[in-house]
Amino acid sequence: MPLSEETPKTPWQARSVYLRVFVPLLLVILAVSAVRYHYMVESEVTAAHERAQAEATRIGGALLTALKRLPPDQPEQAQRVLQDSTVYFASSLYTVQWQVQGRTGVSAQKPPGTPDAPAWFAKWVQVQPPTLELSETLPDGTVARLKIALQSHVLVDQIWDNLQVQTGISLFNVVFVLTLLAWLVHQHVGLMRRLLHAHRQLQRGHLTARMQERGSPSERAVAHSFNATALQLQTQVQGQKDSLQRHAQQLELAQLLIEAAPMPVTVRRSDGVCLDVREEWQRLFQSPLPMATDEAQPAALPQPPLALQAQTPPTPDAQPTPAKPPAAPIPGTIGTLVTASDRQRTRQALSQAHAAAPHLPGGDGIITTDLHGTIETINETAQFLTGCKVHQAMGRPLEEVFRLADALHPPLNADAQETEITALADSPPRAHPILIHRSGERYAIEYTASTIRKSNGVAVGCVLVFHDVSESRHFRHQVSWQSHHDALTGLHNRAALAESLTHALFTAQQQGTLLAVCMIDLDHFQRLNQQHGSATGDRALREVALRLRAFAGPHDAVARMAGDEFVLLLGHQPHLQAIEARTAQLLEQLGQPYAIDALQLHITASIGVAVYPQLQACPTTLLRQADQAMCQAKQAGRQQVRFFDAQNDAALQTPHTQQTRIAQALRTGEMRLHYQPQVNLANGQIVAVEALLRWQHPERGLQGPEQILPLIDDADLAAELGEWVLTEALAQLRLWHAQGLDWTVGVNVATQHLLRSNFAARLQDLLALFAPLPAHLLQLEVQESAGLHEPQALQALMQHCHQTLGVRWAIDDFGIGKATLAWVAQVPADTLKIDRSIAGAVLHSTEDAAVVSTAVAMAQALGHTLVAEGAESPAHCTRLRELGCQVVQGYAIAHPMPGGEVADWARSYRRSVASTLVLP
Repeated sequence: MPLSEETPKTPWQARSVYLRVFVPLLLVILAVSAVRYHYMVESEVTAAHERAQAEATRIGGALLTALKRLPPDQPEQAQRVLQDSTVYFASSLYTVQWQVQGRTGVSAQKPPGTPDAPAWFAKWVQVQPPTLELSETLPDGTVARLKIALQSHVLVDQIWDNLQVQTGISLFNVVFVLTLLAWLVHQHVGLMRRLLHAHRQLQRGHLTARMQERGSPSERAVAHSFNATALQLQTQVQGQKDSLQRHAQQLELAQLLIEAAPMPVTVRRSDGVCLDVREEWQRLFQSPLPMATDEAQPAALPQPPLALQAQTPPTPDAQPTPAKPPAAPIPGTIGTLVTASDRQRTRQALSQAHAAAPHLPGGDGIITTDLHGTIETINETAQFLTGCKVHQAMGRPLEEVFRLADALHPPLNADAQETEITALADSPPRAHPILIHRSGERYAIEYTASTIRKSNGVAVGCVLVFHDVSESRHFRHQVSWQSHHDALTGLHNRAALAESLTHALFTAQQQGTLLAVCMIDLDHFQRLNQQHGSATGDRALREVALRLRAFAGPHDAVARMAGDEFVLLLGHQPHLQAIEARTAQLLEQLGQPYAIDALQLHITASIGVAVYPQLQACPTTLLRQADQAMCQAKQAGRQQVRFFDAQNDAALQTPHTQQTRIAQALRTGEMRLHYQPQVNLANGQIVAVEALLRWQHPERGLQGPEQILPLIDDADLAAELGEWVLTEALAQLRLWHAQGLDWTVGVNVATQHLLRSNFAARLQDLLALFAPLPAHLLQLEVQESAGLHEPQALQALMQHCHQTLGVRWAIDDFGIGKATLAWVAQVPADTLKIDRSIAGAVLHSTEDAAVVSTAVAMAQALGHTLVAEGAESPAHCTRLRELGCQVVQGYAIAHPMPGGEVADWARSYRRSVASTLVLP
């Protein structure tokens, strides 16, 4: 059965699944309960009568013992005993009668009681008052009889009480079973809804639709099976699309040429029978269309009139074109008749159409219209994007098929004239309008339009070309979200926290309230990762993030700094006691057990708090103070809250504070790039320059990378700093390229920056920003030790950036990284850079000299360029050249300098000075 067909549903099947499950179940429960309680009532009535008979026997025995001792001739004493018995046995006794043979009987009666049970229940059970008659022979030989009747309402109340207890137990069981069943049904319905949603996505043509593999093992198995089937379907459909696209493009182009070409066109079979001609042929030959009615007799093509022959050049370009490639049997020909001037005009029109849309892919939607905006042709891609088939679109106005959300500016209307078509064709492409599908679904598109003209230049229609850009727009939204959120937890990242903290400080200052900056660090989280694995650790971080998000109020903000470190901003706090109460509550909530799969994890946290405006400080200082308070909480035993005390503040810089200072320096423009040239010892030519990071510290002066990079262990900060270095280096490289200085610029990239999932995309964006700068002038330097961390992923990334983007790679610190030689040989690097510690020791160490010689041989075998860092003197240059190393870098050549000074230094680099240092 096709995917789009559905089995018709009966009215009962169309109802909710809960209704279809629980209504029959409730009816069964009611029927079973009715039968059960019917027999239970009968059993309770019988048991109540038995208990009443036993009670009457007990009362009668006691009364007989007292009555038979009385003198028979004193009935008033017997009457007193009976009256006392109605009081003593008040709860159950109704009437009692004592009758001695031959004497007047005495009796006592108690008013009938009212049952506590409902009247309808008493009427339903119909319990009769239990009675008992006992006889006794007195000492004088006479016979006495004792009759006892008990209250019936006591029995009814006992039955009612027992039924209430049983009903409560039954209701509890029913509710428990129904709740459990409802949960199971809910899980099943959720799975079915996810499956149905993914199935409908496939029906609509979204072949990338997948189900999340989560839930119970059976749910994950269903999702995995569906995803495998969807992947197989996607592969098959994609293969079919690829195989049909080549044929469709040729057929579609031929059809458009026949329909839109402003020239006489005829279509004939292989036996010469004329199948179709354009109207221009009739106008040209001034005769009816030469359509054949008898396939055995081909229709002859008429000759042009004499007047037209006189105007036509002697050798017109008229060539039949096979309808299939020559390798296949030729079913017919397509003939066109054009003059040389017509062909030249056609080529100009095609060139204009290509210039209007130079970057449109092969899967574009194409619609052609006449002069009044009526659709004449529509291809398959346009049918898919608009939802209208050929028979639904042909002859309709363009705005009814090509519907844009911006209805005030349709591309063409039904009253369009030649001037409007020309203006539309000459207008620039419109970016990202919303096209409304026939089903209501919306697509972001880009489109262009061109005018269709006759050979005399008169416009006869318009061709509209458009394509879907929804995925690219979604990608831009996703990149924007990732720049402000943590990928693992979904919380704000460091950049978003800076904005939130600045806004919170301004709000607290304006409203006169307190702001608490809470630095939260999980205790012994590293041990948890080692014991249960990083996957469990990531799950735990997400659970902590969920609790923090649930705890935060409307005036609060939550962010993840790095690792197991979070920040919570508590805004609009009236006093310090409120902050203490909230942080204590937060500490208690974070300390509750975490259920992750089959594990029950106990994770505690240490919290440091800095309060504004009690501490007059900037955002960076508040974070540093909260971090110090958190460290004090850990030193004091963990799982507690510490408030920052300004009186005991030391100048100790925590790792977080140091990283915060570096981030601040990056944003305030304190970072610099200096460049150090690399010179070929054989000819003294500058072959490349390396970009080196510097920090212009306001108090410590110019700091090198050894004072910066060891302090950075946060992946986000490393990526932010790395992107800044790449941007500055590309900007400087563009300036040199404009001056005719095509030097290669080497940029060091940290391993944690390289292994980020969006590195290649961000690098592509940066290269596009500085286009048309040649990408091969940028050389990314990766440390040899990076090959020890995920070598396969790193190799794949380097291959992608080299083959797709065109950048070059170099292995830095070669000789000390301990990476395998196989990995070095497989990565697409063309340069090896010997570490300065090895190159700088070649004058005194034979071992290091041997390492350089080995590196020279390896570079020659691989076809790589070898660069020696650490050439600090002319003697180093001479020794390195003797060992075979031709390219050096170091103080013997030049100290690192700002980018604006490199060109002047290069011009002043005289040959005599170069020969003194580097030539034989």
